[in-house]
Amino acid sequence: MKAPWLVTCGVVLVAWNALAAQQRPAIADVLKELRKIESAGYRGHGEELRMQYDAKAKEQVNDVMSRVYSAWCSMPGDDAWNQLKAISPMDPENPWIHLGMARVYARWKGMGDQAKTELGGLLLKDPGFYPAITGQAELALQKGDAAEAAKLFTASLSLGDDPRARSGLGLALLAQGKQAEGRAALEQALAAWPDQPAAQQALFKLLKDAGDPKAAQVAALIVELSPRNREARQTLAELYFAGGDQAKAVQAYEELVRLGNPEAPVLTRLAGLYRDQKNADAEERTLKSLAALEKDNPAPCARLAELLLARGKADLAEEQLKEAANRGPSNAAAWLALGKAQEARGVLYEAYPNYRKAAGLTGDGVEEAKGEVARVEKLLQLPAKKAKGSVDAIYGTVASSLNALFLARKSPGGSIKVRVKVGKEGDVQLVELVEDSVKDPVLAAHVFVALQEAQYPKQKREPVFEFELKGKKGK
Repeated sequence: MKAPWLVTCGVVLVAWNALAAQQRPAIADVLKELRKIESAGYRGHGEELRMQYDAKAKEQVNDVMSRVYSAWCSMPGDDAWNQLKAISPMDPENPWIHLGMARVYARWKGMGDQAKTELGGLLLKDPGFYPAITGQAELALQKGDAAEAAKLFTASLSLGDDPRARSGLGLALLAQGKQAEGRAALEQALAAWPDQPAAQQALFKLLKDAGDPKAAQVAALIVELSPRNREARQTLAELYFAGGDQAKAVQAYEELVRLGNPEAPVLTRLAGLYRDQKNADAEERTLKSLAALEKDNPAPCARLAELLLARGKADLAEEQLKEAANRGPSNAAAWLALGKAQEARGVLYEAYPNYRKAAGLTGDGVEEAKGEVARVEKLLQLPAKKAKGSVDAIYGTVASSLNALFLARKSPGGSIKVRVKVGKEGDVQLVELVEDSVKDPVLAAHVFVALQEAQYPKQKREPVFEFELKGKKGK
């Protein structure tokens, strides 16, 4: 015969379990609360929600579900499992405790068989507990059995509508190659509960590959839920751009850049948008980043030069043009632009070689460069034949042509001093303008170019040529 106290305890336990069962919310209501918890977790508010459940559980010591919800805030980690295990004696038959444990087994511990056992036990006790069927379907999909997963998801949905099960069905259908049906299921699931990352990604890829403009809507959902999702942000920016919404495109590209390590096409597009909006400061900042990223690309440097010139920063602009020309040595337009900047600064002797370099290339700017070469050569009136021979002979040839040009230009008198570094083979290694009190760019360029192109004896030396210009006489 059983002891009376055992009978009493058994009666109390049965009564407690019966009462607990009566107090459990409807399945649909619990699923709604669990979706709320997951959404809060995605947005970083899970801990706040957990504190609310804990406070409620302290106020109502017999409130099992508040404890279950609190545990769900840690899903699917070990902390969630430990909490559920601790709650279990309070309501051993509570299906949500065992469903939570099954999720931890499946998603955190990698114990699919244990999860399957928990889910099977739930359905033996209550075949109508459709969240357990959804769990079985997720296990099947996880194992790659899309057909079985679709069958189970469909069975679950026949017992109760659940966005989680419907998105799972959509994924299972896509895995079977049933794109139309899968898309419909995913769209319906996300309309009911947008915060489902796997469903979002699958539908996004489907729409993006199909060129469907609705991809922008899904990309926006992904970005909202996963702010660091680079692909979604870029697609969203590209779709805004394609749709002509520059303001939203700029914002989306800026957010993409803030993620760090932006790719060159992103910076190029953003710089172009800033240019269209006449936001020179932002364009300049973006072009600098692009130039640093693509060290062989002359385009950002060339555009930076334009912006700097517009701000009156001629010296900085010229540095950018030099960089552009060096990055694109076969780019005639870059050398032409550099030559123009140098001539504008009054150093025609530096501009002329760059005009000639541009004229000898192909592509945009070549014909204009040829015109600049012809114009400058007409201005310079270089010796009919290149100076050659001894240093004195070279000096005499250049002095003669310089004096004629000086008289023709009626420039003030003064002196021009140039140092030439000649190699042992007679090659000109450096020409340096040491002094120029005449301050006539054409005369300085005449001397510079004539000495640069002269033919020197094969002897290493550094002669200094000084030309005194006084009225009708040159020396």
